[in-house]
Amino acid sequence: MKKIIVGYFDQYTQAQEAVRSLVDTGFSRSDISLVASDPTGEYAKSGAVTSMDPNTTSYTAAGAGTGAVLGGIGGLLVGLGALAIPGIGLVIAAGPIVTTLLGAGVGAAAGGLIGVLIEAGIPEDEAQYYAEGLRRGGAVVTVSTQQDEMMIERATNIFERNGAVNIDRRADEWRRSGWTGYDPNVGSQAAPTPLIQYQRTPGFDTFDDYETDFRNNFTTTYGTHGYTYDRYEPAYRYGYTLATDERYRNKDWAAIEAEARRDWEKNNQGVWEDFKDSIRYAWDRMRGYSAAEASARSGKRSAA
Repeated sequence: MKKIIVGYFDQYTQAQEAVRSLVDTGFSRSDISLVASDPTGEYAKSGAVTSMDPNTTSYTAAGAGTGAVLGGIGGLLVGLGALAIPGIGLVIAAGPIVTTLLGAGVGAAAGGLIGVLIEAGIPEDEAQYYAEGLRRGGAVVTVSTQQDEMMIERATNIFERNGAVNIDRRADEWRRSGWTGYDPNVGSQAAPTPLIQYQRTPGFDTFDDYETDFRNNFTTTYGTHGYTYDRYEPAYRYGYTLATDERYRNKDWAAIEAEARRDWEKNNQGVWEDFKDSIRYAWDRMRGYSAAEASARSGKRSAA
């Protein structure tokens, strides 16, 4: 009998690296699944979704474009596609979980995801935590392995190294904020793209659309420090993710900075003070500020 190990991640990039590490250390691709929130439709726009109706579930095999957008996951796992799940919204999914979700119509309801997780051996309360986490913008990676202590420990360590969140503690945090449990009806009537109250730069929608801008900001502010853009790319991506997170749609930077810092440091992304200006810059750009304005607000010189 196999045992399933589950990792919950706040960011898709963390889940992606966890999958890559699992494959690199000998876990079978056919035993690994990934489900990640796609609240802005960033991945769906690459062509993986056939319907934008949040009350239906749709799927197509992903093509080369989708594989590129998803950072190579298409080359690591089987069955890459996209689902629009009521109560959760748009997600991308890869691995055997895709087939299971689509089988026997279970993918047609948010409860289908919970049912799949329970059937795989995850306690019902934890399955609901993972569903809630996806609804809030996170990502879930599962891997099945034989009842081998060494392999179980290896998978657990890989998840931890890549920033997996303790789901029980996270659920406790949600409860302290007033959460009373996963409700599949919440958000089921919402459009797949969150109603974020800000104006994006015209023609800019995805992180990739902003990357030249972010690179320019990096060159202007850090180019003489001996660093490469790769060191700061996670910070810009994190700021982008914060600004497109439905939880923060009506909040300003001052209201979310403490929580943003806590999550950043919890995931071992680096010293907050070293990266906060890049995070803030990306946040402000997504909120509709010009490059010059965003630079000024983040305490740095203009990248315009």
